Amino acid sequence: MLLHEIAHFQLAAPARRRLAEFGLGPGPETGDRRTAERQAVLRGIAREREEAMASLLGILWEVELGQPALASFLDQNWLEGAGGAGAARHFRSVSARLRTGGFVTAAGRPTIRRNRAPDRLAD
Repeated sequence: MLLHEIAHFQLAAPARRRLAEFGLGPGPETGDRRTAERQAVLRGIAREREEAMASLLGILWEVELGQPALASFLDQNWLEGAGGAGAARHFRSVSARLRTGGFVTAAGRPTIRRNRAPDRLAD
């Protein structure tokens, strides 16, 4: 869980790093749901895209640090539909976004890069 939150910190635009839930709105573990909803900045596909990136980046941090990443990989549904093309396409797409953003190396190892760009809210 902590590595997932670190991944959110890395991916969040600088202005969202100090907001509840990084400006993504309440999630399943949110305590103060009203504050998280009030401070939500990203919604829709932009929010889902960042959630997927944080999920995979957090798992890659687990691997990097020698943690049992398989449990998180399963818990966060990365193997759901593993036999179909859609799951593989989703994994490749999220992996490519992390690489393009400089959050992982070409070999898939996480970097310490933090997002420095403001959000593009018109996605």
